[in-house]
Amino acid sequence: MGVPHETYSAKNEPVTGGAPPGRLTLSPAAILAQAADLIERNGLAHGAYDGRQHGLKVQNAPICTLGAIAIAVGAEAYAWDNADLWKRELATAAVAVDTLLDFLGFDLEETSDETLSSWNDTHSAIAVVHELRAAAREATRHEVNTKGAAQLP
Repeated sequence: MGVPHETYSAKNEPVTGGAPPGRLTLSPAAILAQAADLIERNGLAHGAYDGRQHGLKVQNAPICTLGAIAIAVGAEAYAWDNADLWKRELATAAVAVDTLLDFLGFDLEETSDETLSSWNDTHSAIAVVHELRAAAREATRHEVNTKGAAQLP
């Protein structure tokens, strides 16, 4: 297992990515909320997981939606490109991605990893953060309703 990923905001404050990979207890709602926080702090990257391709250090780099979700579960932004890391570290993140895609109205049977990337690249940081937070609120409501229903006799 790995060490939790840590990055720093533009104000040089620690921004922790979450629990160590493989020991995740974060709900999809928590992951989406953390991803929104990260994009709000660092800005939104278009065309890449993060803005390091422009010479920025990771702690100051804007980040795309997929990269922010990966960091929220303690993985590297680029973990989506490595099949071994994906299977080992991003299973929980994949549930959060599906939660977001479903909230955005995409047919989960018809989507691919390019679907969220394309959506990300056609929206502003403000719009992405807004949708991530709205999806997190909806997922929280669903989690509460599901738990409440499960406790009924």
